[in-house]
Amino acid sequence: MYLWLGILLEAKEEKEEALKIYAQGTELNPMWDYLVENRIRALVNNNQADEAIALQKNLIEKAAVDPFITKNLL
Repeated sequence: MYLWLGILLEAKEEKEEALKIYAQGTELNPMWDYLVENRIRALVNNNQADEAIALQKNLIEKAAVDPFITKNLL
């Protein structure tokens, strides 16, 4: 729900509302990487690079210790 609502709000140029929805969704489910990736993209598009970089670093760190992800990269 949060993913699609955020995407719809972005399409309507309601960027701040979309960012709020993405933030709510990632608070409820921080393990949903696709939602986090969309939040990162929305932050970059809204000139909030510092927060986007911090979230991206978290995803990279998570991937570095996830055995499933690292196995698929080899």
